[in-house]
Amino acid sequence: MTVPASRVFAPILCALAGLLLAFSVSVGVRLSTGRPPGQPPAPFGHLLGERAPGFELPAATGQPYAFTATSLTRGGLLYFGDTDCSACQAALPSLQLAAGLLPVIVVSSGDREQLVQLAEGEAPFAAVLWDSARSVRQRYQVFRLPSALLVDPMGRVRAGAHGSSCVDRLMPACQALVRRGP
Repeated sequence: MTVPASRVFAPILCALAGLLLAFSVSVGVRLSTGRPPGQPPAPFGHLLGERAPGFELPAATGQPYAFTATSLTRGGLLYFGDTDCSACQAALPSLQLAAGLLPVIVVSSGDREQLVQLAEGEAPFAAVLWDSARSVRQRYQVFRLPSALLVDPMGRVRAGAHGSSCVDRLMPACQALVRRGP
């Protein structure tokens, strides 16, 4: 009994079609995202090399604070946190070290009274701003807290990180920026 050619080649053709489909999807993902499938995006990859978006927020103590890409003449660190975030609070010693190198701007949501205490007590080294509507977080596309961005003297975002040790991971870039000078 002879087996028809279609029965022999059908499974092979199906396997080849599946491989071609997988390859096409992989190439499509790489072309649309700029990275291989399964590789997570770089934190703030959409902002790296771009001018930091400007914003205006009230400081925790009430006075208005306007940030523009060129307002940090030496560069600086934008830090995003929340008063209810324990990892954000734990980063204060690292923020204080960073403030010894560059200006630090803390953009925080949460309880305003806690922010006032933070600004006057634990973090007098930083400009502590209240983002009550989370508009700046949305503008910068901050989806994880804490998060930090390093802005150079030209107002361009040079590095970004998120997670509990985000400031520590940016410290080498902060030090390099200070060594390079304005």
